[in-house]
Amino acid sequence: MRKVQFEMLTRVISKLKKPYIIPLAIIMLIIIVLISVFVYRKNKQQEYVDNVELIFTIVDIDANSAYDRYQLICKVWINALQEKYDSETKQYTLRSDGKFFNSKAALYNLFNDEDFTQEVNTAKSHMVFVQDCIEELKELWNKHKDIYPEEYENFYNSLVDLYSAFSQIMGPTVDNPTTHILSPSESDWMTYFLDFNDVLVQYVDCYNEITEYWDNISIK
Repeated sequence: MRKVQFEMLTRVISKLKKPYIIPLAIIMLIIIVLISVFVYRKNKQQEYVDNVELIFTIVDIDANSAYDRYQLICKVWINALQEKYDSETKQYTLRSDGKFFNSKAALYNLFNDEDFTQEVNTAKSHMVFVQDCIEELKELWNKHKDIYPEEYENFYNSLVDLYSAFSQIMGPTVDNPTTHILSPSESDWMTYFLDFNDVLVQYVDCYNEITEYWDNISIK
């Protein structure tokens, strides 16, 4: 008797549930779609953020390395010019007979040093990589501008300016200055020195400004 009652109750419950199956399925489908859209938007936004953070990391590290290279270049040039002995530069400035190379020859030795060449090649590859990252940001903006804050477009333009400043301080430290920047005179060297410091100041100002701007818009 109880078995019969249980079966009848089950049939009644089943009949009551049927009208709700389709609406419930539709609601569940809508929820799934909304979650999928949300996840997609977050992933694309994170992709943009990751590219920006990577660019900042590389330019920050490489700009500091460029400054270190610049200081070494200055030291080699001046020590050779003034025939000044220095343990850091002697391998580039001092000949085997104890006499000094001229400044151009000393810089040639520096830029053909295995360790220095490897560092320069790494810096060049990083410059190309940063440029690729910036181009990828432009593609992301063009494809997904509907899900990015409007400020990202202005930020991209600022990022291009940062890369330009970055390239200006990287260039003199990855290209041998004896090939096209300097002639063997102290006056030309001072011009090189002053120009580099000018672009370095511009880069630092640009970097500080754009990182502060990014901190404000990336939380949106």
